[in-house]
Amino acid sequence: MYNNEFLQQSISKGLITPDSLALAGDGTPVVTSRRERKHRICDCASNGIHNCNCDRYFSQPDCDIGWDSSRDCFYHGYDLYMLVASDSVSDLPIFPLFSPASKHDSHGFLHTFFRMNNFLPDLNINKVLLIQHMMPCLIMSTSNV
Repeated sequence: MYNNEFLQQSISKGLITPDSLALAGDGTPVVTSRRERKHRICDCASNGIHNCNCDRYFSQPDCDIGWDSSRDCFYHGYDLYMLVASDSVSDLPIFPLFSPASKHDSHGFLHTFFRMNNFLPDLNINKVLLIQHMMPCLIMSTSNV
C-alpha cells in the first residue's frame, strides 16, 4: 500500500529518482504508553495474591522498552527506522519500518535496509548516509549491494 500510494506517486512526479538513489537513515522513538500494557488472566488478585507470576495478556506484545538518547530516558513502545531519499527535496521517505523499542539503530538500519531491498528490488542505491549518535557521519558506496 505504501509503495503504491506514496512512493510510486513521488517517483511518477519526478520527486524521487529510483535509478540513482542516495539514502539517509535514522531511528526515532515512538512512545505508546508510559508502562507495559498487560492484564492479568488469572484470578489470583481476587484470592488475595497480588504479586503472582501467572501469565499476562499483553495488548501490544511486539512493544518493549528502549532508550531515547535524545531525551536521556527509557520509554515503552517502538522504534521507527526511516530510510529517506537524501538527494530529494525535503528528504522524502523511501521505506519506514517499526521495530521493538529495544532494537538499536545499528540493527535497525540493517533490518530496514535489507527488508527494503526485498520489497523494492527495482531501486538502485548509489550511496547511504547514516545519521546516528554512534557515528557522526558515514558515507558508504553500495554499488555491489
